[in-house]
Amino acid sequence: NQYIITATDPAGNSAIASGTFTGTSPTENPVNKSSGVDEMISLSEATWHSVSVDEEYYA
Repeated sequence: NQYIITATDPAGNSAIASGTFTGTSPTENPVNKSSGVDEMISLSEATWHSVSVDEEYYA
């Protein structure tokens, strides 16, 4: 699976992060608690946190 994240600050600077992640569905492998979806959720939360901090910094 691939993901692309684009972030732009108020000054118009943009950054793009992309890559791939692998994960098994919990229904297929209940032992594997760390699925690709969990990784994406964590990454999204970290990204949104960074963006909000940047907005406060530039405001």
